Amino acid sequence: MERTIRPIFEKMMKEEQVTPSEQIIFKSFIAQRFGKREDDSGNISNCLKSLEQLKIANSREEMNRDNTLEQAIDTNNRNDESSSIAAENQSDQNDETVDLSTFLTPQNTFLKIIKKPLPFFEEIAAENISYPLSVIYDEKLNQWFFCDKDRPGIYRVKIVGENRGIYHISNRLLSNPSAVCIYEEGRSIAILSGKTNFTIYIYNIQSDNIEILCSFNLRIYEMNWHLRGLAKSVGGNILSLESRNYTGKNLRIFKNNVGSACFSLNDYGAIQPSFITSRGNRVAISDLGVNSVYLLEVNDLDFTNITFQVLRVLKSESMELNKICDHSSFAFVSGLIFDIDYNLLIGDAQGKCIKLFDENLEFLHRVSTDFPMPYLSSFFINQAGQIMILNIRSPTDRLIFGQLTSCAEVERWNHVEFPTRRNNNRIRQ
Repeated sequence: MERTIRPIFEKMMKEEQVTPSEQIIFKSFIAQRFGKREDDSGNISNCLKSLEQLKIANSREEMNRDNTLEQAIDTNNRNDESSSIAAENQSDQNDETVDLSTFLTPQNTFLKIIKKPLPFFEEIAAENISYPLSVIYDEKLNQWFFCDKDRPGIYRVKIVGENRGIYHISNRLLSNPSAVCIYEEGRSIAILSGKTNFTIYIYNIQSDNIEILCSFNLRIYEMNWHLRGLAKSVGGNILSLESRNYTGKNLRIFKNNVGSACFSLNDYGAIQPSFITSRGNRVAISDLGVNSVYLLEVNDLDFTNITFQVLRVLKSESMELNKICDHSSFAFVSGLIFDIDYNLLIGDAQGKCIKLFDENLEFLHRVSTDFPMPYLSSFFINQAGQIMILNIRSPTDRLIFGQLTSCAEVERWNHVEFPTRRNNNRIRQ
């Protein structure tokens, strides 16, 4: 080791102050010897932390100083690599989503949904699905999962391959299931269960086991209020929406075996936040109380230092239903989903349509359909462009299956006629 480095290292070990010129020398040594950049202050800071930890061990047994420094740098290198790998894995955990641009052509630049028949309609009808609320798709298993809040358990639907059909996984623990999201692609899903006391369960698809991720009776999670919606965060944790009566509307983040974090939505006019979706560190929330959509940036890779920012609030105007379908406003906003470019597809239950917005929540166009859009509670589109729409009002078509395609222009609004009723054509705020 160079003579100039030894005294600097000894000063660091004794926690003595290092001059700026000595810092430059030390950084240059690291850059030359270990491939670190001289201006990479973050890595140098991590290295100093490693040295501080090694100093404790050094007080217990005498170590060779040359080896100690190299061990400190090597430890820092391994930590950096581990952190990078962990961050990469976590950031990919909620990134499985559709690329809408692949369904457009130079001639057909507007999205359209074509209805497709389910191959086992009679089996679905026999299930007597009552109130479907949330649906997702596992890309690795090629299966749909949705919940019916009036029936304990979870449904799985397999449309391609062998053993096609609809299967109900009955479990009394999963009472009043209201939301579902992918927890680990190809292995498990998260399910929000409860009517007044809520629990988030993890259902292992392969082993058919159900475990508690967090619950109202575990104090560290502080699950004392009503919850709606589920999504996966960039840090691999679970997002949900909390309503504390009329006093607080919050985004909650639950981390297994650790606890929870809470971020208020009150300052942005939240009344009844209900549906939530995520991709990377982007989060979108739809509010049924005021027909608003909140676009957020949430980074919980470091759960001790979560960053939360509201990027935009999209508010609705009052207008007639036959005009609102081609406007950025909503009659009764419902489910929503990001695409790979952070564009948003947002459902309008009472407006009987799905609308496309860009990554900044600017309205692009209504998605055309070749069928009357129902009063949809939620929907999901997989990477192949297949869409599952949940209909809570039809006595027969609780599940509507379709395929994403494109058209040359936005086609005429295809909807079920509203019943004649006084003032039925105006949205009330």
